[in-house]
Amino acid sequence: MKLKTTNIIYVRSISGDTLISFTAGSSPNAVPARAEAKLSGLSVSALSSYISGLENAGDFELTASDDSITVTSAGKTAHSAFPEGSESAAVKLAAMLRSSGLLDERSYKDLEFIEKGFQGYYGEGMGVACEDDLNAMEVYIKVLPKLDKLV
Repeated sequence: MKLKTTNIIYVRSISGDTLISFTAGSSPNAVPARAEAKLSGLSVSALSSYISGLENAGDFELTASDDSITVTSAGKTAHSAFPEGSESAAVKLAAMLRSSGLLDERSYKDLEFIEKGFQGYYGEGMGVACEDDLNAMEVYIKVLPKLDKLV
């Protein structure tokens, strides 16, 4: 699971949804090494218990406040022109949260877009993978700086 682009910023203000925000990346030309999701309405103990049972539990950090939970993930960055060997923190975090079974339907679908849409190195998840004689397989996908709606 790889993400070729970065700078995913997703903010939602619809009450009742589990996912409040999702951010990843700090450079427009690198696979994100860090991602963060802010969640509400979840049990801290349930999410913590789920994460602790994962094989890659050390890749996630959970911080709770009075009104939300923040989960961060770690990945392995690489320049987007040479993404092989990278590991997207955004795709990893989206996949973990989706598999937890703790999200509302809308948040689940929003994270599905991030997880599946940004899999692969060259746009395969978006259905825009291509190749040419010069670059073999080189696709640059830009994500809007702010995604208010994913579904």
